[in-house]
Amino acid sequence: MKTFLGKINEFKNRIAFFENSETYTYDNLISKLETFKKKIGERKLILLFCENRYEVIRSYINLILIDSVIILADKNLSNNNILNIVYTYKPDFIFNLKKKIKFNISY
Repeated sequence: MKTFLGKINEFKNRIAFFENSETYTYDNLISKLETFKKKIGERKLILLFCENRYEVIRSYINLILIDSVIILADKNLSNNNILNIVYTYKPDFIFNLKKKIKFNISY
């Protein structure tokens, strides 16, 4: 991953993403990497619901950089499918921007 991070640092002032007339640089994408790393830890299993949004892309890149194992899931999955994933794989964290998931997780 050092190569990937090196490339981001090399282009840190270039535009990486547009959203709602906002522009984000590569540096914006990794600006909170250390904070992210402290909250999540390294090498965790993460369920990430995909959307073409800055927060999701930033989370995805940061998860790659902290060597997480990522399960990418469609943001429109039904609760039953989400439950199947959660109970089968037991992710350490679930990243979801909008969907309200109604279930209790206890492994």
